[in-house]
Amino acid sequence: MKIRTEILIGLLIFIISCDTGTGKKSNIRKDDSQENVKTDNRKLAFQNNELISCYDFSTGETKNLTEGFDPCISPDGEWIVFTQSSNVGDNFSRTIKLINTENSTIKDLEINNNNHYGAIWSPTGEHLAFSIMTNDWQIGLIKPNGTELKIISTRFCFTTDNKKMVFDGGIDEFIEGLNEPLCAIFCYDFNTKSTKRISKKGLYAMDLWMDNQDRIYFSGFENINEPGKIYQTSLTDTTLIELIEGTRPSMGG
Repeated sequence: MKIRTEILIGLLIFIISCDTGTGKKSNIRKDDSQENVKTDNRKLAFQNNELISCYDFSTGETKNLTEGFDPCISPDGEWIVFTQSSNVGDNFSRTIKLINTENSTIKDLEINNNNHYGAIWSPTGEHLAFSIMTNDWQIGLIKPNGTELKIISTRFCFTTDNKKMVFDGGIDEFIEGLNEPLCAIFCYDFNTKSTKRISKKGLYAMDLWMDNQDRIYFSGFENINEPGKIYQTSLTDTTLIELIEGTRPSMGG
């Protein structure tokens, strides 16, 4: 069973309106819509063709900051992380950088890799998560000052208090008949800087999902000739509960 490693980080779709018929009127008012937008200290980072731009709600002004892609603004509005790319033949590269929203100062995170992109901020602004190509596509985690770089997994979730991160990652264990190492579920504590294994030994664990109660769901198997099963556990009670046969769990309601 092969893990799907190509991921998209931070995919967010705003559905503003949809009109597929004829003779229907839009309920969006264009004449005075901007007057109804609240004036405050928010800042909006966005892609403007090939430019990284920032709209300031307090002034109503837009600044074009630099060329780049994949903009994502920090929770405090001070920095925008973006992807800078070069597509010149064999020298192709994609790297993430930071730009200040006030003075356009650019900060290089100095990651020793020429193919990483699509960074997003953790909810507290303490970390950046991004896609990085090593031997395969994985998730990188780094602080905005360029320290504590970790290559962690192909999938991750932050806990609701932002103090821990649950992720999957390869481990040097094997199942008979499977020509690749096991994948396991781990928890990283930002305060203690320690990592704890969540899934049990001998179980190939994948398809991580966490709900808003910090309950952890994933699918896994111990024998390649048996169907995958969906498991539930949590960070407070590490008892592993087998729920049902299946893969790729997600929870709602």
